[in-house]
Amino acid sequence: MRNLLSFFLILIVLVSTAQEGNLKLSSKRNSDKSIDIECEKMEAGSSTVILKFKELSNSSLRNTVFTVNGFSGNIVTLQPINKDQSITYSYTYRYVRGKLNPKISKDFVYALPYPVSTEVAVREAGFLRSKYFGSKQPEDWKVFYLVTKEQSVVTASRKGLVLQVENDKEEIDEERVSYSSESNKIIIEHEDGTLAMYSGFAKGSINVRVGETVIPGQELGRNMKRGNNQYAISFSVYYLKNVDQIFEENKNVTTAESYYGWVNPLFITNAGNINLEGKQKYEVQLSDEIIQKELSKRELKKLGK
Repeated sequence: MRNLLSFFLILIVLVSTAQEGNLKLSSKRNSDKSIDIECEKMEAGSSTVILKFKELSNSSLRNTVFTVNGFSGNIVTLQPINKDQSITYSYTYRYVRGKLNPKISKDFVYALPYPVSTEVAVREAGFLRSKYFGSKQPEDWKVFYLVTKEQSVVTASRKGLVLQVENDKEEIDEERVSYSSESNKIIIEHEDGTLAMYSGFAKGSINVRVGETVIPGQELGRNMKRGNNQYAISFSVYYLKNVDQIFEENKNVTTAESYYGWVNPLFITNAGNINLEGKQKYEVQLSDEIIQKELSKRELKKLGK
């Protein structure tokens, strides 16, 4: 299938580079000579912050990796070893979206991201950094290309918090463009710390906003035309796996390891709860159990359940 690149180059950027500009740390001295390191974050969802101390005396810190869930708050307090002396310190930091190594259930069942009874053809996407930059494909790499014959509504596969929306990219002229990072997409964070990327929406079709919670089967937008007789999105579930290289200055698109690992989810289909296989077709199914299993009492009540 032609031009999977246009969907997945944006994923290359995602897994290769820590985010910048949306999270800031500051510090303050307290009257007891302790130091509070505080965070201010501009975006929804979880972030992992990694501290690197250039200097630290009269204090110690075992853990330098922290998860930030809210928009602001204290991430750590440095305590003086000698309470009569001040702490001397300086640090730098990096951060990246997601919780580091969250607990993931391999038995969790997702919904295919289309309306019930839709026939979906499945293709597996290759790892483009291998083809174009010589990088080694991660062992757990798993990204699906989900194709429908007609343009279709795209729906949420699992309850989650919308973290990112891009909705204004033009459709790609496949005769002129080999690949592009310009793809309309949604990134959603799930309760267990996994993230889902839905990429390849028709321009202007996305109808959810950052900060909104969506539930399985809820409409997100419409898929984009690909070629003459098909429409598609790409879909992947991933999680923050490794931040060991985050302070390395000499890494590049060829040598950098992914911060993220990928999940091969179970999906509810007409063939049962299964892992998808490439070059196969499935009919979308959805049950009350799939819709309701992560909903709060308030959300269930709103649905009349």
